[in-house]
Amino acid sequence: MELRVSILLLFLCQVTLCFGSGCKAPPCGRVVNKTRWSARWADLSPGDHKCHVYNWNGGDGSVPWSEKRVKCTQHSLDAHSSKGGFTHDLTDVDGITFHNRRWRIIWEDKRSYDFAEGVWAKIGSGETITCTENKEVPECKVKCDTDLLNACIGK
Repeated sequence: MELRVSILLLFLCQVTLCFGSGCKAPPCGRVVNKTRWSARWADLSPGDHKCHVYNWNGGDGSVPWSEKRVKCTQHSLDAHSSKGGFTHDLTDVDGITFHNRRWRIIWEDKRSYDFAEGVWAKIGSGETITCTENKEVPECKVKCDTDLLNACIGK
């Protein structure tokens, strides 16, 4: 019994190492950009940039955003590329935006929200966001890959 508890505690401690852009254990956020436009992904731990995050409080879009700007580190995400995920490149993606165009997010329960250019959506550690094109607009669907330790915020 003690061995099982120790292994569980060790696993839970490893999961907490998955933050920012580092991903040492699953789950880890991921974004897949299947559009022809570049996007940006962010590490929402303190950095040199500011990110205007729509659902900073972990909400799923049902609570209006409050102009929350947080310190972050922004990175480019080329068209037709992806970033993040434990089984991919060991990066934990925390947020996404299209910095030069309006875009839309669709949560698993089919609710959606249209974002202004440069407004960020927070990505839970258990989520993958896949962006495709729909009538000249990037449309990003949230999928909960695993809700281990409540790692999905867009459910």
